[in-house]
Parts: sequence; structure tokens; C-alpha cells
Amino acid sequence: FGDATVAVRQGCALSSATRALHLGGFDGSNRLNTIGYVTISSTGNAVDFGDLSQTCIGHPAGFASATRGINAAGESPGNTNEIEYVTIASTGNGVDFGDMTYAAQGVFGGGSSTRGIIAAGLTPSVLNNIEYITTASTGNAQDFGDLTQARRGGAKGQSSNSTRMVFYGGQTPTAVDTIDYVTIATTGNATDFGNAAAGVGVPAAMADSIRAVFAGGDAPSSVNTVNFITILTQGDAVDFGDATIAIAGA
Repeated sequence: FGDATVAVRQGCALSSATRALHLGGFDGSNRLNTIGYVTISSTGNAVDFGDLSQTCIGHPAGFASATRGINAAGESPGNTNEIEYVTIASTGNGVDFGDMTYAAQGVFGGGSSTRGIIAAGLTPSVLNNIEYITTASTGNAQDFGDLTQARRGGAKGQSSNSTRMVFYGGQTPTAVDTIDYVTIATTGNATDFGNAAAGVGVPAAMADSIRAVFAGGDAPSSVNTVNFITILTQGDAVDFGDATIAIAGA
């Protein structure tokens, strides 16, 4: 497809139907606040989008509606509770959205076209918190409920459709095989969904309206496994195939 604007790890990614963005990360020497983007329907190298207001690593949450992209929590260099947003169709710097009620790194992120969900994290103890924001507005996050298990966030990427948000794997610090979910439009505690094929932390996550797919991860060394679930049913993850390389935290 092309190359990112910089080689990094521990940032976050998000997309609309037309553009995909990568925000922040660690280049091996420095924490970054850079934002790069690609146009999904074409190929080519990423292009500079703008900058976050602060450097951000530590697996922050990244998620989006059709118009806005959200970056929340992470490490900068201490744990942060800040939430920023960008307007995906334009370019420019991140703008303050509000704050979470807690500062953490290693969080889950997802949501629907109207609500964003941020959950779990490391503070340095692991948490079971779930919070939400209304993506089209600005303001502080509000309590949603609790996960079935406290842990550092697992999947990096949006594992949700318009109805359900799925929380796949994680670390306590041991990698766990827990999968739980919430119904995004309501509030309340997460419900058991099933189990991953094995305990796994920080796989890459991607979803359409039907399936969520989880590739790679830390178990505790990097793996190349790819598994999927059907979001609107409940059950254990199913083998999809293998990635070309073993990788975690992508």
C-alpha cells in the first residue's frame, strides 16, 4: 500500500469510510505527537495530517464516527486522562474534547456513530472501568459500567459495530482469553461473550457490521494467529488464518 510517515509503535489508529489515521507512538527514541493519514481507496504513502496537543504512547484508545476521530488516555510521559479529537475529512491539529475520570494507558476503544467507549487500563493496577462519550459533542467521559474482568486493554483497533462493543483479551499482566461485550446505546456492566483461542494481549483489531477480526498479539511473545467472532452472537473465537509475521501492538 505504501509507508507510514514514521516507524512507530504504541500509538493508535482510527478511520472513517474514506480516510485512515495513525496518531502518536514511540519511534524507538522519542514519544511523538504526529498524525498521519492515508486515503483508503487508493494506495500510496501516508501524508502529514497535523499534531496532537501532547505526545502520546502506551496504547491509547482510538475510535471514530463518520466525521470525528478520537484519541483518549495513554502515556505522556505519565498516564493521562486527556481526550482529543480531529475532524477526519480535513487536516489539522488535535483539539481538546474533555477528560476521562481516570488516567491510564493500555485502554480499549470503540463505539458506534454516536457514542465512543473507553475501557480498562493500567494505572499501574489493572482496571475494569468502562466510560463513554458522545462523539459529536465535547465534554468529559461518563461512567458506563464495569468489565467482567479487570485488565490492561487487549485489542488495538475498533472491535465494534453500531450495536455492540467487544473487549477481546488483555493482560493482568498475564495474557487472558476473556471476551466480553456491552450494548453501546445503553449503559451497564459488560456481559461474557466467550473466549479467545488463547490468552492474548494487544492484537490488531478490525471490524465491519458483522465480524470482528483479531490478528497477532502478545501471548506473551508475539504470535501470527488471526481469529474472528461474529459480533451479534456469543461464542468463542474461531480461527481465520495466519498473519505473514508474528507481531504485537500494531
